[in-house]
Amino acid sequence: MKPAFLPRDDLQRLIDALRREHRQVIGPQVRDGTIVFDVLERAAQLPVGVVDDQAPGRYRLAQTGSPRCFGWANGPQALKPLTFAPHEPLWRAERAERGELRFAETLPEVRPAAVIGVRGCDLAALGLQDQHFCYGEYADAYYNRRRRTLFLVAIDCAHPAATCF
Repeated sequence: MKPAFLPRDDLQRLIDALRREHRQVIGPQVRDGTIVFDVLERAAQLPVGVVDDQAPGRYRLAQTGSPRCFGWANGPQALKPLTFAPHEPLWRAERAERGELRFAETLPEVRPAAVIGVRGCDLAALGLQDQHFCYGEYADAYYNRRRRTLFLVAIDCAHPAATCF
């Protein structure tokens, strides 16, 4: 797919279109002095004019007055919580009529999600995780179920931090 440019004024139209597809839209937002991914309903929730100062042992946000929504480097949170649940049942056990135990896998019900503001390093990390958890003899059904419902909207990283690769 060829990369495309989305004008700032069309961000809300994109969010609305993704929500019409019954996707949970997730995007970067300022929370407790950091930029984290959270549920996004309005483009106005994006960190407009926010930049960060990152270095080993340092993370600070500042407001610049710029109209840019993505003028910061990747923050302390990655996409991993969207592909790996911190807590979930993997199976359930039932006792059969004769007393023996039966185990049944319990795959999660996953709501499709769209993530706005994914960086190149996030895509590289997902590529590595996909190699291990999506393909081959030992593919992980739980990871796959979440990963295959993700719609990713990537952005160029124009503001790398001292902590970036």
